[in-house]
Amino acid sequence: MTPLEAATAAIRTGPLQLLVEAGATIDDQNYPVLWCSATARHNQDMIRLLESKRPGRSPVDCAAVRTLW
Repeated sequence: MTPLEAATAAIRTGPLQLLVEAGATIDDQNYPVLWCSATARHNQDMIRLLESKRPGRSPVDCAAVRTLW
């Protein structure tokens, strides 16, 4: 599990924001995992933050994405 993945498990968006501000990158490889994890937890604040950092506009198929838990 990466630091970004662990931060996505948090209820609040602060840890993810801190990692991004410190240079962590949300890219085409990790965005689907992060977004699907936030979606599975119904974390609307995290989903909004992730969507603001979305690298592309392709739809995400969570059935094809590895789960974190």
